[in-house]
Amino acid sequence: NESLKAIVESINQEIGKKLEEAHNNLVQAREQALAKHNLYYGIKETESEIMEVYKESEAYLESDNLNDILAMIDSVNSYTAASVSCAQKEAELDNLIRKSSPLATLMEDAEFAEIIKVASDCRYRLDGRILAIDSICPSLKETYTDNSTRYDDAVYELGDSIAEARLLLTKMKDEILQNAITTAEQAFAAAGKTSAASTKYSELTIQITALAKEMERVRKLIEIATSIDAINIEDKEVEIYTTQGFLVKRVKLSDNDPFRNIPDGVYIVDGKKVYIHAK
Repeated sequence: NESLKAIVESINQEIGKKLEEAHNNLVQAREQALAKHNLYYGIKETESEIMEVYKESEAYLESDNLNDILAMIDSVNSYTAASVSCAQKEAELDNLIRKSSPLATLMEDAEFAEIIKVASDCRYRLDGRILAIDSICPSLKETYTDNSTRYDDAVYELGDSIAEARLLLTKMKDEILQNAITTAEQAFAAAGKTSAASTKYSELTIQITALAKEMERVRKLIEIATSIDAINIEDKEVEIYTTQGFLVKRVKLSDNDPFRNIPDGVYIVDGKKVYIHAK
């Protein structure tokens, strides 16, 4: 009998140790679960799938059923869904911040930059990270989309303006317009939203405006210049002057090529403004 009592006492002591260890492990699991809840949802938030199990596990702190306690520890430690959800949201926000940062610099938009800063803070927030990311992500996404569209539109418009200006050069050579096209092409070639070193939005709009101004000037020159065919061709000698009034040469309009060796441009011929283009 004494031997049997000793065995039973030894077993009870072993069970007691395992129960104590299980209770301690449950306490630690609950602490970790609460920390995860606070990280993902915030201290002030009282409801979540993690808190639901956390509250349920409180009754097991006094339980004598070892198997039930161990099963509850596994349940308390099971917050994979929240961890995966948070990781996915972090990745989405990281990608959005990565795209937005250079674009905010190119747009020189202080409000855009501030939203990015807030988003970065939310990304590493230690209290309610999931909720913080959910609150800022739509705003950042909308702001990025709006600015991205504006930048793209400016790039497309500049490209169209360059093509239009080049076409205009085929009708009248103009050094100033040619220089404006060259500058615009450099800005166009350096355009892009992935690097803060790309052409800024303001520079794109400046080049669009500059090209439009020069194209309008050249169009007016073409409009006021009278076609050479409109001059009354007679077997007579006429004087050719620059628009500043300097005599260039005297020619016979009836000659085969009366304007040879004269640079392209607008001149006064027989009292009329004429655009001369070399054959």
